[in-house]
Amino acid sequence: MNYILLTAISSAAGTFSLSLVYVYLYVLYRERHIGLWALSWIIFLLRNILFDFGVLQWKHSLWEFNLYQLLFNASGIVFVWGIYLFNNRKIHKGWLYGVVLAVVITALLGLLPVPPLYKLLPTAWYGGVVLLWIGIFFLFHMEGSGIGQQVTGYAFFLWGALTLIFPLFPGWMIWIVPLAGLLRVTIAAGTIIVYFEKTRQDLINKELPYRLFAENAADIIYRFKVSSVPAFEYISPAALTVTGYAVEEFYRDGSLFRTLLHPFELPRQQEDTGPRIFSIQRKDGVAIWAEQTATYIRDGEGKITAVEGIVRDITSRRNLENIAERADKMNVVGQMAVSVAHEIRNPLTTVRGYLQFIAYKKGDKALESCYEILIEELDRANDIISEYLLLAKEKRAKLQYCSLNKVIHAIYPLLETLATADKAAIRLQLAPVPDVLLDENEIRQLLLNLVRNAIEAMAHKGGLVQIRTYKEAEQVVLAISDNGPGIPAHLVEQLGTPFLTTKDTGTGLGLSICYRIVHRHGAVMKVKTDPAGTEFLIYFKLPV
Repeated sequence: MNYILLTAISSAAGTFSLSLVYVYLYVLYRERHIGLWALSWIIFLLRNILFDFGVLQWKHSLWEFNLYQLLFNASGIVFVWGIYLFNNRKIHKGWLYGVVLAVVITALLGLLPVPPLYKLLPTAWYGGVVLLWIGIFFLFHMEGSGIGQQVTGYAFFLWGALTLIFPLFPGWMIWIVPLAGLLRVTIAAGTIIVYFEKTRQDLINKELPYRLFAENAADIIYRFKVSSVPAFEYISPAALTVTGYAVEEFYRDGSLFRTLLHPFELPRQQEDTGPRIFSIQRKDGVAIWAEQTATYIRDGEGKITAVEGIVRDITSRRNLENIAERADKMNVVGQMAVSVAHEIRNPLTTVRGYLQFIAYKKGDKALESCYEILIEELDRANDIISEYLLLAKEKRAKLQYCSLNKVIHAIYPLLETLATADKAAIRLQLAPVPDVLLDENEIRQLLLNLVRNAIEAMAHKGGLVQIRTYKEAEQVVLAISDNGPGIPAHLVEQLGTPFLTTKDTGTGLGLSICYRIVHRHGAVMKVKTDPAGTEFLIYFKLPV
């Protein structure tokens, strides 16, 4: 194999690699500018095959000479057209004038008796300028600044410089042509790198809005992989705000989220895709309400492989719903109490009076116990009606400065009697506290209702009720606790709602009355509950 053939093969191999790269990119992206670039290199490859391998002899035939320089110029102008399309611009007319001028001058030189290489000077110089311009475009005007653009730009630039000077130095052909082939291979590799970088950047740009949406969302967005070792594949930073745990803790422990569910929630878990509301215990121990919407990802066999979902903190919404619901029920109770209580009370009073009259008139000892039972039941019904009326009345508390401890000591004998009847005990832990504005009668009723509830909540006999007072910051605190089983989580937020009760014989009005008393005193009542017991805390503000 002679050196000329080897040179032709190296040149054609470089052009062929470029053609394959650009055809591949066009098939991949289907963009017009890439199609023009691919066409440009195919034209250049056709020139290599026809002339470098001796199929046509451009040095000895005028039409073959003109075809040679036309293919060369066509390749350059088509590539330039592609660059203008890439920039969404129309091709500058100067390039068209330049290629026409180069073709005309070269054709005229073909008629003159000058060396063949000098006949190609206009075409070579035009091609060199095109290659230099392409190199400058890749280096300074193409979007991005990756290594692929640097390699491609400098390769085009060097190839353009060689194309400008090789007609002036025919003796350098033996190494310029192989070097030009190597530069084409370099351009092919650089172009692939350019588009790999472009694809990567496009993916990043497309992913960025979604990632920003997930990263900045107030809701937890997650993807959980279900496998032999369940784990979170992704969980958004909102997990820290909602649960108090950092995302790294969720990635380390795939079962962490389940441990956050309140103990009362665990038996109620279901696999569904609709919104589901449940209670979460935060890292700081505070219970919040959350709403989850989940989608289950399944494989071809229908087996669940992953769970994608959104968890939203709805504590505020839940509180507003409870307040609205409580207000509606209180309104209904008030209307019902006003309209019904008097209608029932009058006949009850009449029946009670006649029963007493008959009991005294008959003097039958055997029937006296029956009359007593009837009167007790009527009195019980009357007490229930009185509770309804208490809810219906929007009375103002008669507040005056007095000692909370004094009120507790005054009602203590009655409370102790109630506790003894159920074999429970009451312990007082009263610290010295300043006087606050109180309505003594209402505070006695508050104490009576809360202590009675505490005694009844302790299903086992021998329970202990503690009544404590102490000062905290600028508040006087009344705390009443028991060692019962606690209040279920799904009922805690509904406390104070009329008719809400867990007792078989309760009316569900006692706590509603307590909340009204607390509200009229400008105080706040909080509840702490767990399986070891429940504590009600009432915070009375100290006067300024």
